[in-house]
Amino acid sequence: MTQRVNPADFVTPTQRKRIEAAIERLLALLDQIDGDIDLEDDEREPEPLEPYLADAVNDLEYDPCDLP
Repeated sequence: MTQRVNPADFVTPTQRKRIEAAIERLLALLDQIDGDIDLEDDEREPEPLEPYLADAVNDLEYDPCDLP
């Protein structure tokens, strides 16, 4: 039977903080590159999303190729 390994046994609290900080910096860099801001669990999407969603749905509902 395989025994589970606890990462806390191998990573010190200081190393963990450095790893977390590096991940945060990498995520910020990705946000700059792709322009897509990753939201935290407690954050909401910016409000004016509905018009974009409505346009996307309209594009799906009407396709000129569907005409007889």
